[in-house]
Amino acid sequence: MPQAVTAQTELQKTQTPLAPGQGWTFLTHRTLLGFSGFSSGGDVFHKRVFHLLFLNLTRTLRRLQPPAASRFSLALLVMLAVFVAGCNSPGGGGSSSSSAGGSSSTTDPLYSYQWHLKNTGQTAFAYYSGTSGEDINMSSTDAKGYNGTGIKVAVVDSGLEIAHEDLVDNVDSGASWDFANSDTDPTPSATTGDHGTSVAGLIAMRDSNGKGGRGVSPRASLVGYNFLASQTTSNEVASLGGSTSSPNSSNVDIFNMSYGGDYTDDSTLN
Repeated sequence: MPQAVTAQTELQKTQTPLAPGQGWTFLTHRTLLGFSGFSSGGDVFHKRVFHLLFLNLTRTLRRLQPPAASRFSLALLVMLAVFVAGCNSPGGGGSSSSSAGGSSSTTDPLYSYQWHLKNTGQTAFAYYSGTSGEDINMSSTDAKGYNGTGIKVAVVDSGLEIAHEDLVDNVDSGASWDFANSDTDPTPSATTGDHGTSVAGLIAMRDSNGKGGRGVSPRASLVGYNFLASQTTSNEVASLGGSTSSPNSSNVDIFNMSYGGDYTDDSTLN
């Protein structure tokens, strides 16, 4: 069993239930080392660098308390999404797409407010404007054709609205799983919003479709596993690559887990 899965299982024993958006973001070993788009020696080097980087970041996060931990979790999520986009090298199994870049600014109506993607000093529904240029530098990434094509991301969370108009084109049909009802639709019944769906949007809202905004990796493939709706060890393992059916998580490249609780002892994660 992968080390991160074991650590999360130990954590589960000490806090029930886990909650979305609280505490810290977990990233599995395979999240950082299992990308199919890498081929060269330089890419192996970058995988090792990101592995070490995220290990240090998650250790830091475990020592933070809300709301600082929540803000840090969002930062980790954005970094993850940037890394997803970087996995789709035009020479590494993916395909370049001009639609991942500049055209988003004119066809996605909320793109102009997404300051983390392109900060022009806009207010973005705030009282004060931001600092122009303080963003994640997506313009250069887009220009190189990195858009997440060929990368499958599993959002292990509270659910995923698989028919959402700005996600549906990227959702892998029939590949998600609802642990509460044993079917392939983890869409939450609540009408007040869903954390897992929000996370999926940050990662891979579809670009250039005239709807909403865009994700950091707008052509990545999405699946959702609502592990938080039925928190058992077997469901956790099945969500993290340990299952070949119902769901088949064995072909997932990246697992995003943005949840946590009040657990403060990090001894089981070392």
